Amino acid sequence: MNETVFTFGGDAPHSNARQKDKTVAGGKGANLAEMASIGLPVPPGFTIATEECLRYLREGADFSSDLREAVAEALARIAQKEPQSRVLICGSLYLAGAVLRENGS
Repeated sequence: MNETVFTFGGDAPHSNARQKDKTVAGGKGANLAEMASIGLPVPPGFTIATEECLRYLREGADFSSDLREAVAEALARIAQKEPQSRVLICGSLYLAGAVLRENGS
């Protein structure tokens, strides 16, 4: 099975070419991974592959246990890298990890 949750920023590895592929990670996710991989300051976050989103819709809007575990690991990584931050999960068609700093930016 292919990896479906990709982390970026905060010293995450960016060796997986799939995380920079817009057809896999979506445009925003691929661009964030690319920016982080070239050293631009990107807060830690994660994207979920489009094929997992399509599976979610096709199979009755339920998250697999593997996806739940991968998202929990990604959220724990964000909390470790940005302990002063709160984590927000947004979206209904897809999920995106975002970090909100205490000042709201």
